[in-house]
Amino acid sequence: MIDRIRIPFRTQPQFDSPHLKTNLLIQFHLSRLEFPRVDYVTDLKSCLDQIIRIIQALIDLCAYKALLNPCILCINLLQMIVQARWITDPDILTLPHITDRSFIRIFSSYLCQLIDIKHETLIHKLQSHLTSTQINDIYDYLIRLPQIELNYNIRGFWSINEETRQLPTNVHADQEYTLQITLKRLNRIRRNDYRQLTTSTVTKSKDESWIFVLGNTDTGELICIKRFNQIIRSQTTVSLSFVTSNIIGRQRLTLYFLSDGYLGLDQQYDFFIDIESASLQTQINTELDSLVDELDQRLAALQ
Repeated sequence: MIDRIRIPFRTQPQFDSPHLKTNLLIQFHLSRLEFPRVDYVTDLKSCLDQIIRIIQALIDLCAYKALLNPCILCINLLQMIVQARWITDPDILTLPHITDRSFIRIFSSYLCQLIDIKHETLIHKLQSHLTSTQINDIYDYLIRLPQIELNYNIRGFWSINEETRQLPTNVHADQEYTLQITLKRLNRIRRNDYRQLTTSTVTKSKDESWIFVLGNTDTGELICIKRFNQIIRSQTTVSLSFVTSNIIGRQRLTLYFLSDGYLGLDQQYDFFIDIESASLQTQINTELDSLVDELDQRLAALQ
């Protein structure tokens, strides 16, 4: 098995080590290689149950340590595990019946560019390579992939009143603001079709879920992270609160909208904020507003 893995061991492998076996199982899973024994498939399923929880814990650790790039890499690893593909592979290989790299020349597109492909176009491209049933499977898979349109603005206190502004804009230093993110699903599908899609035979099915990450790519700082486990059926709004830096001047921030299971559907948005000196009055208004919201929530819980 060792001579078939993509990433070789740097040191002499210890064949009685459970770490070696786990490494082999994961690499075979990501490369979709056939195991020499059926027992390995059972071991892989048990391993996947554990590794997903470990990756989730690593994401939380990266968020706690404010590490942007390691957090993104952990989410990418989670996507790889769910789809049973390497992130360096063309993302069209996650489609059903597309197992050969020769299909790359046929599509010459990324997965996100194929979502709204016409059925007739798909037939024209693949009819000499696949059966009509297989082509229909690919088309059904593509139209069920989530097509999410994202828009955002910023809300907070600039003086006395709370405002919502378009970006880029000026903000106060060391001040809490909220990104108001509007998500709209462009493709309408049946209620029972919101399960996350994968062609892996060993990955467990689950509902679609997403992760928002806000960071500064220039400094490598992860500013905030939020998991969004609700199904995006039509249109919904997500609030992402963060505290601005105490460094005066223009900063570029990056908003990541990441799937926790799909490869090739992530979205990334850069925007600028001009940080001005801190305002005591604005901070007081923000804290009072937060206290009022907390009080309203507690009163609602008592009713």
